[in-house]
Amino acid sequence: MSNAAVRRLDHDIAKLKSAQSKDHADNASLRHDEKSIKSDTKQVKREHDKFEKNDKSLASDKNQLAKLTASEQSALAPLQAEQQQLQTAYDASVDPTTGQGDPSIAAQLANVEGQEAAVQGRFDPRIQSEQSDESKLQAAVSRGRADLRGLHTDITSAKKSEKHDKSAAKADAKHVKNDRKVALKDLKPAEYKLGLKGTNKRREELGLKKVSQVIRPGVPNVVGGQVGKWIAEAQTILKQHGIPLSKMNAHDLDIIIEHESSGNPNAVNNWDSNAAAGHPSEGLMQTIGPTFNEYKLPGHGQILNPVDNIIAGVRYAISRYGSISNVPGVRAVHAGGSYVGY
Repeated sequence: MSNAAVRRLDHDIAKLKSAQSKDHADNASLRHDEKSIKSDTKQVKREHDKFEKNDKSLASDKNQLAKLTASEQSALAPLQAEQQQLQTAYDASVDPTTGQGDPSIAAQLANVEGQEAAVQGRFDPRIQSEQSDESKLQAAVSRGRADLRGLHTDITSAKKSEKHDKSAAKADAKHVKNDRKVALKDLKPAEYKLGLKGTNKRREELGLKKVSQVIRPGVPNVVGGQVGKWIAEAQTILKQHGIPLSKMNAHDLDIIIEHESSGNPNAVNNWDSNAAAGHPSEGLMQTIGPTFNEYKLPGHGQILNPVDNIIAGVRYAISRYGSISNVPGVRAVHAGGSYVGY
């Protein structure tokens, strides 16, 4: 399709799709940012709670280790003092010729050393266990601190990205709105050149409902007034159903309507032979029920609806006389005579 209006519409739709694609991507990124911030915030709370717990445990372990160390030193201090005194005495008792000291002092020294070993045997395993626990907790606290710093950095980065994506999504929405507005403006001129398939394809791309018939320019109101609007609307619909304007001259239609109903869409003739037969003439073109039902179009079945009435009246007149201009009453008026019913 090479028509300029169609090319312009297709360009608009392509531009709109591009804007919608960017809008979708930026909103997806924004949702990802929001999800990340939410997840990281929850993780921060969990890590902070874990950090606080480990930090408290570390402080408790340090306190316990200090108590154990102090208790061990308190138990060892008098033994170490006694050992020093005994060692001094033993050294003084050593015989230079034999190199041997007082056996009794040596026995006391051995006894004191045994007591020191017992104290250390009682405290050192617990101290070592506390030191091991403290080392593990210290490592856990250090990791927790590093993890929290990392999470805060991630949240800061995600919030910065979220701010950018919000701004981008807002701009995208504006572009989508503007591009759609332009496309909708260019839709109608393009539809006048498109077939039904092409029309519905573009309408679907714009999120619009499909139509059941091709769209063509509306027929202008050449008669004027409200009756002229009804005639133009009926002509537009009839034209879409294949009836050429040459067979339904608007001014000749106005002649029929003026003489049949004086332009009153609710006019009903209750006194002529049709009425006596149970089929009064109704509406702008004074059609009787059976005739209206035979010549109405689908979706236009209200006899007192002015447009529906014109549609059925025109189709009846064309089927009988070939055209509206050939209706005897119209020809009579044009010839300077009196109108006669059709």
